[in-house]
Amino acid sequence: MQGAIAEYVIQPHLQGAKTSLSCLFKQGRGWLVCANLQRFEFINQQYHLINIVVNHHPDLGLYQPLIDKIAQALPELWGYAGIDLIENDRLWVLEINPRLTTSFVGIYDALGINIAEAVLQLVHGDPILNPAYNRPITVQAQQETHAS
Repeated sequence: MQGAIAEYVIQPHLQGAKTSLSCLFKQGRGWLVCANLQRFEFINQQYHLINIVVNHHPDLGLYQPLIDKIAQALPELWGYAGIDLIENDRLWVLEINPRLTTSFVGIYDALGINIAEAVLQLVHGDPILNPAYNRPITVQAQQETHAS
């Protein structure tokens, strides 16, 4: 490609709920910790994250088959990962982020699960993911301002 267009990846815009999944992975296995709702504003033709409702969706059964497929497809994926989805008539995987994500900061307040401890448990076995409580928590995204 030539010109300015070579600097961009162009893909179709998909309507639907913007969901993120907070997960743990180890040797082809995956554990879904919680499903989170991402809220965006469209400003100057760009999406800007406003907030995330951590533990938004209480029925995790919908997502576990997808997590199992990702774990099997990427058996080297280990530790905490965030998976971004668009949900409409199906689940569309946008990204797999093998790192701490914005949702991470609300997991303890939403579920009472210490994710750092759960990751360390992966070294010797399966993580213990027993929620002390089950509530949604909203995490505000920090908005960057740029000087003109």
